[in-house]
Amino acid sequence: AGTVLLSFQRGALVNCRYTNPITIATIVEAAVIVLSLTVFIKWLHVPGVILASTSLLLGRITSTSFLFIPLIKCLKKMDSN
Repeated sequence: AGTVLLSFQRGALVNCRYTNPITIATIVEAAVIVLSLTVFIKWLHVPGVILASTSLLLGRITSTSFLFIPLIKCLKKMDSN
């Protein structure tokens, strides 16, 4: 369900020709993944698969959350046209 939401957000933003937030969200997602992996590996002693999947999930949640405000602006712009 998260991937569908992210795809919808990105598709709507591309349709509005508002792609800068997508680029920033991708950078934020990658940074969160790297940062969380670093923190988890250093301080948690759990299997690597758990660390990796948790980091990917945190990155995806951050990216999706980051795109909500630009998506609302885009949908309002589409509605006014």
